[in-house]
Amino acid sequence: MHGIARGEIKPRTRILFLFGNPEAMRRGERYLELDVNRLFNGRHESNIGPEAMRAAELEQLARSFFSQPGRSRLHYDLHTAIRGSKIEQFALYPWKDGRQHSRRELARLRAAGMEAVLMQNKASITFSAFTYEQLDAEAFTLELGKARPFGQNQGVNVSCLELRLQQIIEGTEPETDNLDGLQLFAVAREVIKHSDAFLLHLPADVENFSELEKGYLLAEDVAKTRWVIEEEGARIIFPNPKVKNGLRAGILIVPTTDAGLA
Repeated sequence: MHGIARGEIKPRTRILFLFGNPEAMRRGERYLELDVNRLFNGRHESNIGPEAMRAAELEQLARSFFSQPGRSRLHYDLHTAIRGSKIEQFALYPWKDGRQHSRRELARLRAAGMEAVLMQNKASITFSAFTYEQLDAEAFTLELGKARPFGQNQGVNVSCLELRLQQIIEGTEPETDNLDGLQLFAVAREVIKHSDAFLLHLPADVENFSELEKGYLLAEDVAKTRWVIEEEGARIIFPNPKVKNGLRAGILIVPTTDAGLA
């Protein structure tokens, strides 16, 4: 943004920058009352408060920006994770019935420094899911490393992403279909927290993409609900037993291939 303001980066395409939750950013918090990135695709309508209003505003801003027909549409939603990760930089690729994931976009992510992509298989309530499902954008949530206070992120190397973004903005992006080294994963199951009795049998500092052995008791909840690992090569991402009841407390993922890409 500073480069554009100084004239060092000259946009050749329409571009919009959005800050997801400015007040939480000022306070150095993940959120104030509600996680904004769980309030899209209509979810904000059943909630109240500033973050529900912000999600509705973000939807409207994106809808307005992507309103011109006949244009390619790209949305990168940039995040840092609340915990460490065995694969530091990775992307989540939303899903829509009848729409195939794009090999070209995966190659673009690889060139931008992403080491892995989780290809989702059901509708979601995140911002990138909204723009992918409702606005026909190629949209991704990018996890760029562990969250640190502003000014203390020097250890996170986003040079490949910065270069690719600059090329996209300036219209100088080289074509690539190279997926070498990019790990692909598919969702096996979501772990949903149903009650305050929910127990997640993982260390508090467990990292994203940690592998889990078959037979491992991952979580328990009311009515004798149990999540036992059945999948070969299963890994866990976004484990969080502190989410509100009814929300996802973790995702079980498994390796997949590039078969079926458009």
